[in-house]
Amino acid sequence: MSYANPTFSHSRPPVHPSKMSDSERLEKAIEFIVDELNYPSVAEFFTTYIQQIPRDTSASFGDRHCRTLKAFLQGRTKVKPVEIVKKIYGHRYSYPSYKSSQKEVQSLLCFHPSMPPKDINYACPSVSTWATQLVGKHVEKSMQDLTHDPPVPDSLSAQVPVHLAAAANDRSKAKGI
Repeated sequence: MSYANPTFSHSRPPVHPSKMSDSERLEKAIEFIVDELNYPSVAEFFTTYIQQIPRDTSASFGDRHCRTLKAFLQGRTKVKPVEIVKKIYGHRYSYPSYKSSQKEVQSLLCFHPSMPPKDINYACPSVSTWATQLVGKHVEKSMQDLTHDPPVPDSLSAQVPVHLAAAANDRSKAKGI
């Protein structure tokens, strides 16, 4: 008399599912963002995620969204925003290949002083143009601050302007300034 059940297995299903590899997790995340949430691309999702959250209107945004975005943008996460920009800038798909017909045109757009960065297709020239324009605006403002007189009350307007005083030599009347 045997009471053994032929369908009985001595192995139980694992309590914890096996860990997915990074590439499997990435594929699942992309699948969820594109197929389940119906975003046209991961870039569209990321743009929505990092949108401005106006003060006193965070009720229309989830608490977790606000907290995670704030932590990311304030550098309180393991991956810093600049690391993402660096990875984008240095990625092999961020600039045209040497075989591309756009290689010359796109390379001319790198560090362009006036072309809108969003009108440049590849990430590397686009980011370099954006950075050039950002630094250019800062330099221009600094130059204006250095070359323009600060606003002064009428009683002090008889003094020598700052840009002239800075250029004065030892024998000038502005020596005491």
